[in-house]
Amino acid sequence: MGVRQPVEYQSPGQRKSFEEETLRRWKEKGYAVPEILTSPFPELSALPHLSTTFLEGSTLRECLTTSRLSLEYKNNLLSSLFKEIARRHDQAFMENDRWLFHIDANTRNIICTDSDRICHVDFEMGRHWESTIACAAREILKLLSTAAGDMKPPERTILYQAFQGAYPHEEVNRFIRKSVYGRPLQGIHRWRNKRKKEKNPRAVTVYDILDQIPLRVTLP
Repeated sequence: MGVRQPVEYQSPGQRKSFEEETLRRWKEKGYAVPEILTSPFPELSALPHLSTTFLEGSTLRECLTTSRLSLEYKNNLLSSLFKEIARRHDQAFMENDRWLFHIDANTRNIICTDSDRICHVDFEMGRHWESTIACAAREILKLLSTAAGDMKPPERTILYQAFQGAYPHEEVNRFIRKSVYGRPLQGIHRWRNKRKKEKNPRAVTVYDILDQIPLRVTLP
């Protein structure tokens, strides 16, 4: 009773309403998301479902895993993506707008369209009671984790450099580090981290990511 419930744990109808509102707000602010359509399936009217325009293009995961695209292309793509996220986070922080975060920003939910636009899809996750910086941290960590997992180990440097060069919000970096390094029972977390990498040497953990993204030094 009275427990705050993340969007992804709510009823299908509530998740649908949340996603529709998010799509509407992103569209009003000028960000690239699919258009909501009237459902072409009247026989499913009793079941909550969402219909949107079809996006021609590839998922970010497909772009990062393919060998057909050059490292230069992947670097430019990631830099453009982090610049878009940085601009959106600027606005979210300024307006204290928690709707402008893509909490489930895994690489399958970001579409690189054939018209060279980066579109975000799938907004059925959210915690609107959290601060904007916590929401930003969730988006950034989900994207970095999934993107690093998609890329070959020698290529991951491109990801970290693109992030460092295009995303200026150091307070988000600090928040992520505090949430990881400040957790109690660090010994257990480190042990689980080690076991995960023993089972899968290609696995990327949050500790791996933070090791590759040092804090910027602020000179007095």
